[in-house]
Amino acid sequence: MADGAASGRACIGVRKRVRVIGITEEEVTLKLVPEQGALIRECLYFLHEAPEDALCFFVDASSGEILQLARRFDREESREYVLGVRGLRLAYLSLSHALSQFSREEDFHTRIGWYRDDARDLAAALWVALADNSVDGC
Repeated sequence: MADGAASGRACIGVRKRVRVIGITEEEVTLKLVPEQGALIRECLYFLHEAPEDALCFFVDASSGEILQLARRFDREESREYVLGVRGLRLAYLSLSHALSQFSREEDFHTRIGWYRDDARDLAAALWVALADNSVDGC
């Protein structure tokens, strides 16, 4: 189970704003609190378990690539994450995928270790952070 998720209905750390530290046409640097990174990590681990054919068709990535990205989020402290466009898309898709696979809150929480609201809020925060800091050409 993920860090701190069992302590309340939704985790306050996940609800914090996603900070964009830097952005170019090729990559984005995000400042995430530990809870945000942990939720992305758990969703990436879940996505990595999907059948290889589904990953190929829907996310254009292998389970190995997704697993490698998930391991980058194995941190306990707030930190900056430098993600290419592909890594950012996979992080966002992993949150969306996890949300789409569980209609019941209890099932989501049992498997992911967080609440659906946490994942939905983090996906929205990523979207807003990038929309507010977009660059030409992307």
